[in-house]
Amino acid sequence: MKRFIFIVLAVVLFTGIALAGERWEIRPKYFDIDPNDGFMDPGSYFNPYIIIPDNPYEPQKEIRPKYFDIDPNDGFMDPGNYLNPYIIEEK
Repeated sequence: MKRFIFIVLAVVLFTGIALAGERWEIRPKYFDIDPNDGFMDPGSYFNPYIIIPDNPYEPQKEIRPKYFDIDPNDGFMDPGNYLNPYIIEEK
């Protein structure tokens, strides 16, 4: 379910970006040394996605979960879940 929500989010973001005529780069803020351990996974509370616009005068933004997930991959409060949606913040 988490992967499905991420794919839908990615498609919506990339479609919106393509229609707007702007190019943005979306990537994790930090490199994850140990993938799927639940600590620094891309899109988690400690490693949010960042949105970098081509225009250097526009502010960068972060896509992060609204709340911290105490027990990753348990299906409750996972990032992108209904109870823990992603939010976009300006840096």
